[in-house]
Amino acid sequence: MSEYDPDRWVVLEITQNQKSIRRVLAGWRDKFLGASNYRLSSPVVKVLDMDKYYRVVTKTGNVYCCHKECEGMNVITARVVSSLSKQLEGKGSVDFVTLGS
Repeated sequence: MSEYDPDRWVVLEITQNQKSIRRVLAGWRDKFLGASNYRLSSPVVKVLDMDKYYRVVTKTGNVYCCHKECEGMNVITARVVSSLSKQLEGKGSVDFVTLGS
């Protein structure tokens, strides 16, 4: 089990074959190299509202500390969403989920 603290994040609901799963798409920017990295989590099993951030627990036991002011995408995560949407075209969908509402 690992704990992640992304610079930017969104929760995606991926639907295919009439089944939906939610995953965290997390992004980090390397301040030294200027490169961006991302991670798409395993399915979300629990979300805890910790006031300033959400503690998102996944099926594999990993935890994402998603600070509320960091919700959103960077260039690399926007490309990942675009790619997922194209892959699922005609077979499913990718939607954004707002936590805490």
